[in-house]
Amino acid sequence: MRLVPLPAGLAADHEASHVLQRRIAADTGCETAITSWDGRGFLRLSAHLYNTVSDYERLAEHLPGLLRA
Repeated sequence: MRLVPLPAGLAADHEASHVLQRRIAADTGCETAITSWDGRGFLRLSAHLYNTVSDYERLAEHLPGLLRA
């Protein structure tokens, strides 16, 4: 498991992190864990046996655009 800092100002509070999490799920079909701490947003990466390579490829393809939007 790893916490990846998001760009400054993105998902900076509890509500904003939930909004981003729902948008990622709606646009990619991937469930993510977005959290905030001390005014900063983070994406938690965690691997599970039921995840496939294509799941990670889909997230990697779409996530940069979602984080810029």
